[in-house]
Amino acid sequence: MTHLQIALDYRRTLDPASPGWAAVDGLITLLIESGTFTFADAYEYQRYIARTDSDRKAPK
Repeated sequence: MTHLQIALDYRRTLDPASPGWAAVDGLITLLIESGTFTFADAYEYQRYIARTDSDRKAPK
């Protein structure tokens, strides 16, 4: 399991409106930008965010 998969699994346990969700997103973005994840992992993460973006912004 990659670091990205672990981070995404952890983020799934959080409420999309919570500060923790935003913190995990920020950390993953920082890791991607610093080259910690491979290009394929970064692409996988970006695709996941695009697919779930409407869920994150949907009012509850």
